[in-house]
Amino acid sequence: MNMRIATEHLISAWTKGTKLALLGLGLLAISLAVLLPVVARAAVTTYTSRSAWQAAAGTPTTINFSTLDNGAPITNPADDAFFPSLTLSGVTFLNIRSYWNQEIYVRPNQPLRANLPSGTVAFGADLAPFYMVPGSYTITLSTGETFTHSPAFGPGTWDFFGVVFTTPVEWVEFKYDNTYLGLDNFSFIVSPAQTIQNLINTIYSMGLPNGVTSSLTGPLGQASVLLNDNNPNNDIAACGKLNAFISQVNSKLSNGQLTPSQANLLLLAANAIKASLGCP
Repeated sequence: MNMRIATEHLISAWTKGTKLALLGLGLLAISLAVLLPVVARAAVTTYTSRSAWQAAAGTPTTINFSTLDNGAPITNPADDAFFPSLTLSGVTFLNIRSYWNQEIYVRPNQPLRANLPSGTVAFGADLAPFYMVPGSYTITLSTGETFTHSPAFGPGTWDFFGVVFTTPVEWVEFKYDNTYLGLDNFSFIVSPAQTIQNLINTIYSMGLPNGVTSSLTGPLGQASVLLNDNNPNNDIAACGKLNAFISQVNSKLSNGQLTPSQANLLLLAANAIKASLGCP
């Protein structure tokens, strides 16, 4: 009798323990299912005012869809022309039409996709539906966020929509219900750390002597470390490294190790990075 009771208690305890273990695994699986998608998403702030967006994001690169990067008109003579791919200032717009070198557009319910440069942390654009047809804009980010925005419908009115995010976004898609969607003045900002890396890559591509390359990339590498250390208090120290880089460029221009065009390219890039950091 005592043996039977002991056995029943043992079986009961084992059953309860097994249920608790399975319950724990189930809760863990649910927790992971909830948390993992959040990790990949960006913290996003949206703006419907260009001035407010720029005050938060900084000084952007803006594409007005009138000329190519080399200064030539997008279409010459001006025309309403289809492009399966159009790359301007490092942004690639897919399956769009250029409207007489004034804006780009897509057909009703067709997404207008822009593949962004590496390290893009903000973008904004002017949007407008053709013919004032009722509907709404849908904006989708590569990180999974989707936003809707209603048009103003004023005569000749463009609607601004801008985003600033903490995690770089690879692409954005714009779409409008029921009619053609026009887009103009596409602005974007690449993180200073990525811009510095792009500048380092530019220096390596110049084919300079190893000593010249090392003395130019050294201060930039130090600035990159400061910007990537996850301590915003150190970002201002990168300004000193950029000043050291500018001194190196001027020195090498004076002694003939850099051509005027090479030096001008590097100085423009360095000063743009300084401006984005708010350097004195």
